[in-house]
Amino acid sequence: TEDGEEHYEGVGGGLEFYTEVNHVRYYKSPDKMKEMESEGPTPADTEFGGMHVFKNVCLTNNIDARSYENNPTTSLRGLIYFTRDEEDNSQRCVPCSNSEDMDNWDGTYEDEGVVKHKCGMNGLHTMYATSAGDWSNCIMEEENNQMMKKFGQTQSPMNVTSVHFFQAPTFLLQFNAFDMESSLFDMLMTYIPFWRKFEKNEFPFTSLISHSVKGCVS
Repeated sequence: TEDGEEHYEGVGGGLEFYTEVNHVRYYKSPDKMKEMESEGPTPADTEFGGMHVFKNVCLTNNIDARSYENNPTTSLRGLIYFTRDEEDNSQRCVPCSNSEDMDNWDGTYEDEGVVKHKCGMNGLHTMYATSAGDWSNCIMEEENNQMMKKFGQTQSPMNVTSVHFFQAPTFLLQFNAFDMESSLFDMLMTYIPFWRKFEKNEFPFTSLISHSVKGCVS
């Protein structure tokens, strides 16, 4: 319906509560959502490259990047990767700084020695958590909060009160609004692997998010 539908589902000993609108489930509290395990990245197209596919991840906005003294940008995102592999790392939720070119997800970068986890890739700086609530609690710890400010990696939102779960494939429209010419070229190059599918009415995405659209947490 236009206003969405409310659902209750049994999950273990409790209930999972959400409102669903257009293939997006809205959880009014992060503790109402069952645990997820992230996957990826995998290349969307081995011939063209340029685009990667993730499963069960969450994106946040870097709100410091707009004010960078050199090269302010709207294109930097935090990527919350859900796993229990890092739950003993107290800095698991802190992204690496933007001081290095990170062209490889499996690459090794200087900040890993500080945050004690992999950094991610250009434009997508990885943070680890067991859940959205765990990530929110982790970044609110004073040491982690100050480290994020030092790195110029303060994320929005800082305090998660709800979760939005996109059930169908979602396209991340990632660009720098301060450089429209470069952004247009970058996005067209990223989109090329899917143009053929679009021509055949096989476009794989049903949702789209960008820095100006509410993402998976608020």
